[in-house]
Amino acid sequence: MMMTAGSLVNAEPFKHAHTTTSEPLCDMSYRFISSGSPLFRHSSSEAGNEVNDNNQPRHKPDLKRKSEESISDPSLAFHPAARGGFILNSFAYDAIQNMHRGQSNQSHDLVPNPLPKISDPHRRSPETQPTRPPSGSVPHGSRSFFDNDEDDSWKVCGVCNDKATGYHFNALTCEGCKGFFRRSVKNSKTFTCTYNNQCSITKSNRRQCQACRLRKCIQIGMKRECIMSPDEIQMKKTLVLSNRIKRATMQWVPMELTNDQKILLDTICSAFVQSNNLPEKGVIRGGDEVRQDADRASPCSSPSSSSNNSNFLELIKRIANDIAARTPSNMTNPAHVVHFTDIMEFSIKEIIKFCKKIPTFMDLDLKDQIALLKSGCTEILFIKANYTYDLEKKALTLGPDILYTRDSFLQGGMSVEYTDNYLKFHEDLSALQLDDVEMSSLSAIALFSADRADLVDQQRVENQQEALALCLQAYSESSWKIRNRFAIIMSFLPRLRTLNSLCTTAFSQVKKQFGEEIRPLVKEVQPTLENV
Repeated sequence: MMMTAGSLVNAEPFKHAHTTTSEPLCDMSYRFISSGSPLFRHSSSEAGNEVNDNNQPRHKPDLKRKSEESISDPSLAFHPAARGGFILNSFAYDAIQNMHRGQSNQSHDLVPNPLPKISDPHRRSPETQPTRPPSGSVPHGSRSFFDNDEDDSWKVCGVCNDKATGYHFNALTCEGCKGFFRRSVKNSKTFTCTYNNQCSITKSNRRQCQACRLRKCIQIGMKRECIMSPDEIQMKKTLVLSNRIKRATMQWVPMELTNDQKILLDTICSAFVQSNNLPEKGVIRGGDEVRQDADRASPCSSPSSSSNNSNFLELIKRIANDIAARTPSNMTNPAHVVHFTDIMEFSIKEIIKFCKKIPTFMDLDLKDQIALLKSGCTEILFIKANYTYDLEKKALTLGPDILYTRDSFLQGGMSVEYTDNYLKFHEDLSALQLDDVEMSSLSAIALFSADRADLVDQQRVENQQEALALCLQAYSESSWKIRNRFAIIMSFLPRLRTLNSLCTTAFSQVKKQFGEEIRPLVKEVQPTLENV
């Protein structure tokens, strides 16, 4: 007799003809149990037939509905082998007993015992079969197993039954079997099985028989032609990188420059350009000697005596004298020291004028203004000096006459490390070809450094620097349409800090020897190592 889901609500089991009145009845309530559930099994081997042994139609039992009071009547005894054409197994007996006692809070279907073991490794094993949680056990707002569409527990390696990571070489395998197959094919290895190629490959013993493991890799569909050569791998990496850069370029949108940012940048740029003045004649001492040393550095620029054979020996003698005069080129020359300190004094005055015209600088506390000037004035001086750098001559210039070479800085008391880093800085910055807005913004950002010593309101200084950096980024991206240009400009800030530290160290040595020749303003503004 077949019974359908939902037709057994509050049903009374029928009695066989030989049931006596002395035997108690069993009243049960079957609640939404599917027809295929193994909770109940028919007592007859012909339960599915619709006719009896005499080929007569089988009559269905007369199922009468009973009330809840009669169901919970304790006078009606119940036992697993109750009559009515059905035999309850122990699982159903315990469940219905608990339901009668009011101890079960389940409102879902009764779940049968686990299904028989599934032999297919690509299907879910009995241990991982999901069971529906009881009512109220799933927190509000969380998803149960049945609603999880991203579950990947079905991904099982076809070789060793380990957890698979995806399709490799045309088959669903784990990382271990993927690497084993690739190595075996690339190295053209040959394996031999000592057990007649009948080994069972599992996760625990997959390393014991390589022959059977490789054979099973081929059996599940792994293909040798799917393994790429080193050239193909490199081509794929190049293609992936190219596509990644292309997608990043397509997704990048340059920042837009607002009106307030444009006004601030225009103000800073105008003040910066006005401070780029050359000193007047007589203000800078030692100019003639520096010019002569620069002329000696290029003997080929002397009169055309090299073209006259009669004056050839005189030319050789002049070169020898120049070399002898310049032999101690790393020795400090007082004239060069005076000349460079005078240039620094003039430039510091111009930088102070520039800083006073920055709107946000004058809003700071007076102590913070002094601290920022003493620490950052030298770094702004480095940036302003880049206007005078000649890429072809690899030197700085002061007008058309004076040329500052590497020897000039060495004779001015600067160290070799500082001189080389200083000239390299100017070479890289000149190659970037910054315009006036970018040069002035970089100078202002270097000035507003919140990590300077003796600052009162560091947070305010940091906020001003961040605002200036955003202005520079918006201007650079909107003007040049180059994504990394702003990052390259900002990379000069740590180099400025390194140069400032090297310059401070070298200047401290020069001040000990030529303290009387150095102007007071230069001594006052030049920072110490603790303030850099």
